[in-house]
Amino acid sequence: MMNIILLEHKNKGLYYDDFVKALKKKANVFHYGPGFKYYSKKHDISAILKLYSFVTGIEKPDLICVGFGWALDGRHPTEFEFNPSLGLEKVSIKKAFILNKEYKKMKKKLIFIKQRKVDLVFTVHHKYKEWEDLLEVPFYRMPFAADHNIFKDYKQEKTIDLGFSGNLFNTQGYKSGIMGENFNNIRERIRDELEKEEYKDFDIWFNSNPGKYYYGVEYSKLINRSKLWLCTPSAVDLVGPRFYEIIASNSLLFAKKCEEAYEELGFIDGVNCVLFEDNLTDFREKLVYYIENDSERGKIIKNANDFFLNNHTYHHRIDLFLKKARENL
Repeated sequence: MMNIILLEHKNKGLYYDDFVKALKKKANVFHYGPGFKYYSKKHDISAILKLYSFVTGIEKPDLICVGFGWALDGRHPTEFEFNPSLGLEKVSIKKAFILNKEYKKMKKKLIFIKQRKVDLVFTVHHKYKEWEDLLEVPFYRMPFAADHNIFKDYKQEKTIDLGFSGNLFNTQGYKSGIMGENFNNIRERIRDELEKEEYKDFDIWFNSNPGKYYYGVEYSKLINRSKLWLCTPSAVDLVGPRFYEIIASNSLLFAKKCEEAYEELGFIDGVNCVLFEDNLTDFREKLVYYIENDSERGKIIKNANDFFLNNHTYHHRIDLFLKKARENL
């Protein structure tokens, strides 16, 4: 098994924890960072390596990985690097970096990759080749995923026609451009569309309350109860975890078209999802058809679930991560 030092903050939650939980099943992982035993901000990379050897009995790791939750993405208004005095660039051990929140401080992140002599980078974003060409460092697309032990078919009765959960961005992010040029306030426009008279006979569950988050088994069972579940790409057209949670949870993924973002991932309109135009011209027609047509909806849901289990669990992501790491050792 590969021996890895993983730099991250403890208890980041959600996809951070899902990724690490799956990684620990296939690699020997030594956590280091705020919240973990032995952590001290006074340590540089040499001290961390000595600590690693003392605790694990292994002379040195195969890989040092800067994880999802290490940097200052959302915890500082301008700075990115959590510990500039760490000195990652001073060691010859291979270094990987998992990009996160590619819509924040990307210039600082790219500078970090270059200055700290990172050897390989993983990102969920579809523009990874542009960054690879710019820095002349290998970039790999590693999409989000879902835990197949949590997100699955719970055999729930279909009591909802269309469901949605997620924040609205009309007052935060969108106007400053953080959501990307293709976002176009899509979630607000869909909400406004669904408030029209012609949708009054449908059972629509539309939660956009930032104070109430659904996750885990409770969230999967909620999705299970819906015939269709609405999803849109997130900031800068990121295909978020919700895409995979939906197709794992026995509901039809109803999503906005975004060909560039979906390219490589395998989402195909009418096969394992249903896609509608950004201008919503076909939104109502497709929504009504798949609410009323149980047979066609069922075929797509079955295809999507097989697609998920064969391609998009966290085990698939860890296999990719370890494969590319070994190729670069």
